[in-house]
Amino acid sequence: MRLLDHPNVVSLKHCFFSTTDKDELYLNLVLEYVPETVYRVAKHYSKANQRMPMIYVKLYTYQICRALAYIHGGIGVCHRDIKPQNLLVNPHTHQVKLCDLEVQKFCYYLDSLSFQVKVELISLLKLLRCLVPPTREEIKCMNPNYTEFKFPQIKAHPWHKIFHKRMPPEAVDLVSRLLQYSPNLRCTALEACVHPFFNELRDPNTRLPNGRPLPPLFNFKPQELKGATLELLSKLIPEHARKQCPFLAL
Repeated sequence: MRLLDHPNVVSLKHCFFSTTDKDELYLNLVLEYVPETVYRVAKHYSKANQRMPMIYVKLYTYQICRALAYIHGGIGVCHRDIKPQNLLVNPHTHQVKLCDLEVQKFCYYLDSLSFQVKVELISLLKLLRCLVPPTREEIKCMNPNYTEFKFPQIKAHPWHKIFHKRMPPEAVDLVSRLLQYSPNLRCTALEACVHPFFNELRDPNTRLPNGRPLPPLFNFKPQELKGATLELLSKLIPEHARKQCPFLAL
């Protein structure tokens, strides 16, 4: 965890060992304090019978993608337990931080081979509620060693029946690009950040509902942008924010 240094990943402040009366050894982690979670925020709006403001949906999703782009591409880490309870939120700035990193799986690059994060089978079965079962070719793309498979024959739900009718079409398009079985067809976390669904966040005039400015969204570090094309970078970082990345020649 000491390797992690990103505005959307919770930081480690201190760690120490302790023992119990039964001589059991425990590693204690002291992390930065962030008071809320995406789960609690979503539950608040649900209890009030209200929809979460779309600006928050965009902000939270964008920052999650940014955190994933950093841990996947920057240092080769797969979290494997992304859920609303593991996404911390500052209720004043609405900055999101990925936490619960003790379950992460470190997958360091070997001989400059590209690292791909594979979909776990349990997640795949959940996706079957929205997607048709994967073809043999798609399964081979995800895991060429997995040959024995029997998926339930479930009829896929069309996107318009899954999302509310007022859901922006850009949001539906982004989800459809993320929920692809084949890693080659699935957009990466960094590619997701440049999706038109997040264009509002790149507008310098966009503010939070309370009038405050947005949290930092474009203070990228070199390891975050590893392998990014010039075309992607020009879409990712708006002109008004390029001074935050002086190492880029845009």
